[in-house]
Amino acid sequence: MALARVSDLTGATAPDDQFGTLLVVRHPKLDKVVQLDVLPHEVAGLETEADLVILEVRLPGQDARRIIVSLDSFNSLSADIDNALARAPSPRGRQPKP
Repeated sequence: MALARVSDLTGATAPDDQFGTLLVVRHPKLDKVVQLDVLPHEVAGLETEADLVILEVRLPGQDARRIIVSLDSFNSLSADIDNALARAPSPRGRQPKP
């Protein structure tokens, strides 16, 4: 007999082999990564949001930090963002500005 497991999201029970996991890597109320036991139908509606931009910001005297912004927020950084992106070098082998 298969062992039953309980969903951390809904409390539903099902055989162990029907469960997956959902890692919460970053959340404003957490200071660590946590893992939730989930059933496929519970997370079926989760999709990657379209039009998101993942950035890594490195400012003087600060540690690098990764942020996720909407495409609209990113595009508002420059009136000519498409040209800036087209001219931008890869970070590999980038030469420091004089």
